[in-house]
Amino acid sequence: MIKYINTFIITVVFFLLSFICYNAFLRYTEKIPVFTYTEIKSNIPFSSHQIPKNKETIIDYVSTACGSCESTVQSISKNFDYHKTYIIITSEKSIKESRSFFHKLPLDQRVILLNDKNNDFIKDFKLGVSVTYPTILTFNKDSRLVMVSNRF
Repeated sequence: MIKYINTFIITVVFFLLSFICYNAFLRYTEKIPVFTYTEIKSNIPFSSHQIPKNKETIIDYVSTACGSCESTVQSISKNFDYHKTYIIITSEKSIKESRSFFHKLPLDQRVILLNDKNNDFIKDFKLGVSVTYPTILTFNKDSRLVMVSNRF
């Protein structure tokens, strides 16, 4: 009887580890999804097809009501790398609220600021049911996801 229980436990652990590894593999082979959000500065649509190719892309998903999000945005300013594309996305209903949040922060003009007023980011990027702020997604030069971080 103990032999069967040990075999069962080993089998369950094996399948759980396989499932976790498979999901991790799937996540890190995903590319930047197709999306269209509103560009905060100009109030015109911005599509994922407009993201520069052959550059590492950092996407920072923030809330204007989040103190650590402000720190993350300031960190981007301090550590700006011209060889990377930076995109900061908010999901505020009012684009004015997003503008006032970014207006008080020193950001390089090359940082792409987007507003996702329909709150599609979590679904578009397949992040599950909810996320914590800030959520930072790093994509390599081939636009493949290499890291998801919830720092701060």
